[in-house]
Amino acid sequence: VRTAFLGDLKAARERGEGYAEIVKRRQARLAVAQLGNIYYRNYLTQDGAIAVGNLSASLRQKMRDVLGIDYDRRDHDPAYNPRDPETIDAGNALTARVEKMIAAETSAHWVELFEAAGVPCGELNFTEELDQHPQIIENGYVVALDHDLSGPQTMVSPPHKMSVTPPTARSASPPLGRDTDAILAAAGYTAAEIAAFRAKGAVG
Repeated sequence: VRTAFLGDLKAARERGEGYAEIVKRRQARLAVAQLGNIYYRNYLTQDGAIAVGNLSASLRQKMRDVLGIDYDRRDHDPAYNPRDPETIDAGNALTARVEKMIAAETSAHWVELFEAAGVPCGELNFTEELDQHPQIIENGYVVALDHDLSGPQTMVSPPHKMSVTPPTARSASPPLGRDTDAILAAAGYTAAEIAAFRAKGAVG
């Protein structure tokens, strides 16, 4: 799929084709490549959506075990051809079957079953929900800060963790000029010198 797309991309650029047209054709190409893909994608559930990511035959088998699917040619038939019309029809039927099955239950239901079986999966969240997600909170990826002007804020904390010198978020970003006097004083300037800077408009 990648090789074919790169060839198409080169030809399209040589023709002077626009970006939007190239994107449309790429999406169509990817749609064909995804026919029958039940293993690495998102699914709508009864109350939301989940993502599954099975990149190996053993993981795909675990997902089939959970769903009660006995057989899939891609993992058992050496002659499997994803572009064969019969394969495409079978893949479409399998996809529709699994989509209907997963849509009939809640996200929590499937996450519990898949995780118990070792299937990589997770519930999809909106960006606005992430600061309340238990995993985000448990890993300390958000921090509550108080801004001088706008008040309490939830911000992203330093993502890397260090055992000896853990980085910490000490404060929200300061309003413009809040720390000017303190910084200049730390650099050795006297109060009179700082006042003179301000009178000349050198600092705000």
